[in-house]
Amino acid sequence: MVIDFHTHVPTDRRRWTEFIRDCRRNGVAAAATSSLGVDGWPAVPSAAHVRAANRQAREFAEFAQGRLPVFWFVYLNPCLPDCLDEAQRALDAGAVGIKLWISLKTPDGRTAPCDPVLRLAAERECPVLIHTFHRTGGNQPGELSVDQFADLARRFPTVPMIAAHAGGNWRMALGALADIPNAHVDICGCFPECGMATALVRDLGAERVVFGSDMLGRSQASQLAKVEFADLAPAEKAAVLGGNAHRLLKLAASGVLPAAPPLSVAAPEPGLPLPDSTEDHFCFCGTWPFAPDLSRSFAELRNALGSSGIRRAYTASLDAIWASDPRVANRAFFAEARDEARVQPLGVVNPRVPNWRRAVCELRNVCHGVWVSPYLHNWRLDAADHAEFFAVCAEQGLPVWINCALGDHRFRQSGVGWRPIAVEELRAFAGCAPPNEYVFQGLLANEIRQARRGVPGRTGIQFRFELSRLTDRSGDLAAIQTEIGMDALVFGAEYPLRDIRSVRWTARRLPANGTRMVEGKE
Repeated sequence: MVIDFHTHVPTDRRRWTEFIRDCRRNGVAAAATSSLGVDGWPAVPSAAHVRAANRQAREFAEFAQGRLPVFWFVYLNPCLPDCLDEAQRALDAGAVGIKLWISLKTPDGRTAPCDPVLRLAAERECPVLIHTFHRTGGNQPGELSVDQFADLARRFPTVPMIAAHAGGNWRMALGALADIPNAHVDICGCFPECGMATALVRDLGAERVVFGSDMLGRSQASQLAKVEFADLAPAEKAAVLGGNAHRLLKLAASGVLPAAPPLSVAAPEPGLPLPDSTEDHFCFCGTWPFAPDLSRSFAELRNALGSSGIRRAYTASLDAIWASDPRVANRAFFAEARDEARVQPLGVVNPRVPNWRRAVCELRNVCHGVWVSPYLHNWRLDAADHAEFFAVCAEQGLPVWINCALGDHRFRQSGVGWRPIAVEELRAFAGCAPPNEYVFQGLLANEIRQARRGVPGRTGIQFRFELSRLTDRSGDLAAIQTEIGMDALVFGAEYPLRDIRSVRWTARRLPANGTRMVEGKE
């Protein structure tokens, strides 16, 4: 049995049925939920805001009765004077746990406001789910990191506590909670990175890692993929997907769910029509400098493509991406790819580097196109300085793959730069790009909409969009497919940052009807 331990009540009531539908579609037997607000999610919520949020959570649980078991957590702002009164009211009204978000500290950074809440949790014997992050640019003032969470867990050893998102940058959390038996982590939300569930289970044991999705802010299927493709034994997967939530929520005693639930991830019903799944447009091999476990040799790439049924993968060298002069790494990669039909090599070029013209000249007749990243290499698509670069690529007959995101920028190694791609930049580039073929990697739904605005009516230009980011949020892929058509979409695995099977597995589990509404996210 699968239990989603971390969800949020959709702020729009019209999406309540969508929540239940997604759970059923993904084989989720029950969900724990909280509301962070009816009209937005302020970082420092008022007492009225918190009361309204908790009233909504209770109403949603009642709405779901007979459709799906939904257990609600009371949302609290520990800095409010009536915090404990609100907690008592909600727990008496049926809340099964406590949810704390990002208003948890005094102005001087102490977590003292949390202490009374945790004492109450000890008295009421209920779990406490606490948002944790390690943002590259620094956390918000009231937001906890995993080490601050660890301090609370040590001081309240009888309270089952769950570090939501495992800190976001979960690699930094490894080892921080190992000696604290009451400390758990959930794997919800954030980027569905390869290796997350495996690493956390090896660090803490399967009994202290809990599945959650953060839906509807994230698609439930993309989060399930973290466990589906983890290197875990069946018993470990069963514990993560449902067994631990069953224990933390005391569902055996409640009689709502069976005491020994079987594991089941439902096979999807017919859903979205999808692009050719044997082709991939977001693939890499080489060295990922910040996480050795994400580095992949050419042999590993070849085996992954073969085992997942991918006939053509348009692939760039990670070593070239991080090189000051990518030409040497490009040459080495092209030599490896020469006799491998599945690998369609792309040449990495940075148009900010003075030798970019020579680099482009070297690519003709030895690769299938050019890979560029204004996101990683810090330049604007619509800058006049780079117009000549795109013109030369078009003259040479070299299609261009444009990388607009890679991984999750919120949790990068500190000191590593990145530059967000602005929607007006995409719109401007679409209006002036020379006739050529372009494939965009890593765009979100609204960014795709903006890029498409400048294309209609222009001859000789083709824009296509790989869909990995569209599978991460509920409804985005269906909405974009309806708006721009399937022919403008291509598959992309974002391998090796994701398991090469993950995006396809997720896409097949997404419903056919989408929405353009955007839920809040953590």
